This record gives sequence, structure tokens and C-alpha cells, in this order.
Amino acid sequence: VDKINEDVSKSFHIDMQESIKRVVTRYAVIDNEVGYCSGLNYIAAVFVNYLTEDSAFYAFAGLMNHVRGPLRQLYLSDGIKKSYVLTSKGRELFDKLYNHLTNLDIDSAQVSMDWIMSLFCKDFPLDFVVRVVDICCYQGLNFLLKVSLAVFKMIEPLLLTNKTSEYAVHVIDNIAEYVDTDRVIRVSYQLEV
Repeated sequence: VDKINEDVSKSFHIDMQESIKRVVTRYAVIDNEVGYCSGLNYIAAVFVNYLTEDSAFYAFAGLMNHVRGPLRQLYLSDGIKKSYVLTSKGRELFDKLYNHLTNLDIDSAQVSMDWIMSLFCKDFPLDFVVRVVDICCYQGLNFLLKVSLAVFKMIEPLLLTNKTSEYAVHVIDNIAEYVDTDRVIRVSYQLEV
């Protein structure tokens, strides 16, 4: 509960905080195997923003336990480890970008994991998130990795042309300004992972 309070209080408008805390805490109680992981608060916030608190909880729980690719698997320790390993495979696709970011002391696998663990809710616009989640419910969790890699593919030219870590951090922190949802989805479907 302390971690939930800490994450929610530093990330969301005060009007939404209590509802987000209750939704995430309620889920953590019924799914003690997953409990709470950072990133879940961002997903819950999307639902709380548009639904009543009870409806937000049921929508959140439904997404976590979706038949096609239960999101909860991502938050179990094996899922987190597997996701980090898969995210690291982006090195093979974007070796030049990976080396560039490593030289700037930026861990591209961690950036990608942050996006995935929050279902892109933390840093991307709602229309992007809704489309990714919709396709993920059909395609499965592997689609999240494809989206993350597609985003890196889109920003690769920007990051490689500017050699400063400050610029790279700026692009990553303001990622929503640099991606086109339609293009990310198209590129995601083309990637073989």
C-alpha cells in the first residue's frame, strides 16, 4: 500500500489519486500473486478518468485477465524477466541506436520496459494507448514489444543525428511529440520478433 500511495501521489492530479489508489489496491487484494507493480497505476488512471470507480475497477481487472493475453502475466516475476530479455533483443534490430544510447548512458531496454509496464499510458496520448491495447487484446502481449521497437525505429534518425544525452533524454521524455500512431502501428506489424 505504501508503494501505491507513493507512486500515485507523485504521478496524478489530486482529484484522481484516491480513486486510482482504491482501484489498484482492490486489484492487488484479489490477485495477490501480482499484487502491485509500478505501471499499474497509469493503466488504472486511464479507466478512472473515464469511468466510475467501480466500472474502472472491473475494466482494469478484465484487462489484466483478458483471455487472449492476460496482462497479469507481464507483471509476474517470470513475465518481467522475459519482457526485459525480449526488450533487449531490440539491440539486434537497432544495433547502431542501441550503441549510441549506451554511449550516452541511456538504457534503451529500461526505457522500453517502462513503456510496456505502463501499457504506454505514462508517456503516450490516449488514442495511441487505446489502439495499442485493442490490438494487444487480439494479438497478445508480444505486440507490446513490437510497439516499443517501432517507437525506437521512428525516433532513431532523431537520436542518431544529435549526439547529446540531453537531447536523447528530451526526446524520450517527450515521446508523444515525436511519434505518429498510425505509423507506429504499421511498423509494429512489419517487425518480426
